[in-house]
Amino acid sequence: MPARTGVTAAKTASSSLQGMQARSSTRSVALGLLSVAVGLLAATEAWSPAAAAPRADIEPGQILVTDQEAGEVRAIGDGGESTVVLGDLGTVRGVVVLSDGAILVADSDAGAIVGTGGRFGGEQVGVAPGLEAPEGLAVAGGGRLYVTSFSEGTLSQVDISSGQVIGLAAGLDGPSAVLPLREPRSPNHVVVSEWFSGRVADLRRDGERVDSLLRGLERPAGLATDGDGTLYVSDRAADEIVAVDADGRRRVAAEVDAPAGLSLDPVEPGPGQDYELVAATADGVQRIDVATGDATVVEDLT
Repeated sequence: MPARTGVTAAKTASSSLQGMQARSSTRSVALGLLSVAVGLLAATEAWSPAAAAPRADIEPGQILVTDQEAGEVRAIGDGGESTVVLGDLGTVRGVVVLSDGAILVADSDAGAIVGTGGRFGGEQVGVAPGLEAPEGLAVAGGGRLYVTSFSEGTLSQVDISSGQVIGLAAGLDGPSAVLPLREPRSPNHVVVSEWFSGRVADLRRDGERVDSLLRGLERPAGLATDGDGTLYVSDRAADEIVAVDADGRRRVAAEVDAPAGLSLDPVEPGPGQDYELVAATADGVQRIDVATGDATVVEDLT
C-alpha cells in the first residue's frame, strides 16, 4: 500500500449501546489518500465493572483518532474538541475498543499491538509484539482478536491475555481490513478487504477461504455490517461507499472523497434499527445518513 499519513478513528461506547449484548465490535481499516486507517469502534457494554480504573480522559461517545504522522491517539468529543490520550507511537493503523473500555491499536512501525485503559489501567501496555506490519484489527465473540498484515498478506488471531499469535490465512492480496460477520449472515465467517485485487474475501473463522463475497471494486478498504445483513465497503479509489444486502443486491450508499475506515453508530444495530455510517475520508471523519447519503464532517483531519 502507498505510504500514508493521517489518522485512525474509533468510537467509544455511547449510552445507546449499554443495553446491547456483551460483545465488543470493531471496525478498522486501511487508508486512502491521506494515509488514513479508520475504525469506528465501540464497546457494547459501556465500562464493565471488571475494568481497572477507566481513564478519566476517555469517555463513552468519543471518537478516537490516531494521527499516524504524530504517533498520537486523540479523543474527539461531540463539539469537535480533541485531546491527546496516547503518544510516542509509530504509524498506527487499526484500532478497537474492548467491552471493558480498553483500547487496542496496531503500531505498524513497532510491529506490535498496544493497549491502554480498561483491563490495562492508565498505562500503555504491549499486548502482542513481534508482528509484521499489523494493519486491520477486529474483535469477535469469545474475545477473539483478529489482525491482518498488509505487507505479508496474512490474517492472524491474537490471545489478548497472553499475546500468543496464531496464523489463520496467508496469500491475501493486501488485506486492509477485517470484519467478523453476524446474523443474518454467517456468524462463523469473517470478511477481509483485499486492496490490490478489488475483492472482499469470505473466510471461515479458522482462516479457510470460502469465496469472494464481492468483486470488481477498485481499492476496497473499510468494512461494516448492520443487523439486517447489509455489508458496507468503502472503495477509496472510486470515492464510494458500496452497500450489499443479504440477498446480494448492490448499490452506492454514499459518494465521498477517498473513504477509508468504516463503522456504524450504534456499532451493532439490531434488525430494523436506525444507525449512521462513520467514515474516514479525505475531508476528515464524517457521519453519513444511510438513507440519503448525506455526509457531515465531524472532525477535519486534512
